[in-house]
Amino acid sequence: MRALSPLFFFLLALLAPALSGAQAPAADPAAPTAPLAPVSLPPQPPLPTAEPSPQAWREANDAVADFPRGHADILAWEARHAHEHPAPGGQP
Repeated sequence: MRALSPLFFFLLALLAPALSGAQAPAADPAAPTAPLAPVSLPPQPPLPTAEPSPQAWREANDAVADFPRGHADILAWEARHAHEHPAPGGQP
């Protein structure tokens, strides 16, 4: 005879109330509930109204080409220009 898996007994324990006909108590629709709290959202920037120029994709593509090694080049550029835009709080 084959031994039953522990998973079988776990599932049986989960299903036992449903198999026995026991019902969970229904929620009381008249029970008091917590009031809804309004969510405060920060102001959103305005949507751009101007259509991008037909050459916008070319300009973006050229800007990416300035960093052929990707993130390494960006980090080097930031290190060279750190004096122009110091980090908030005075930390590099």
